[in-house]
Amino acid sequence: MVHVIITFTIDPANSLEDVKGIIQEFIVAIRQNEPDTLLYRSFQEMERPYHFYHIMTFVNAEAQQLHRDSTYCSHFVKQLYPLCIEAPVAKSLAEIPPI
Repeated sequence: MVHVIITFTIDPANSLEDVKGIIQEFIVAIRQNEPDTLLYRSFQEMERPYHFYHIMTFVNAEAQQLHRDSTYCSHFVKQLYPLCIEAPVAKSLAEIPPI
């Protein structure tokens, strides 16, 4: 499995409601088109509402690549990235399994 977290901060000059709408549309597209994306969740910080986290789990690297190469991912990036203070940061994660 492939686990990733992406963090980003929206410029406060932008509407949080517009940003949330962009994110919600993206998640709907993922759920409709990516059966091998096991988890895709978006979180907004309570104390710092312009800070967001996307956590995702893919069955394998091929599923992650399918996600990256999708037209809706490209559309999402084109809509969201200009609203960010700086480029979002993606980090690969290794799960620590329970004993």
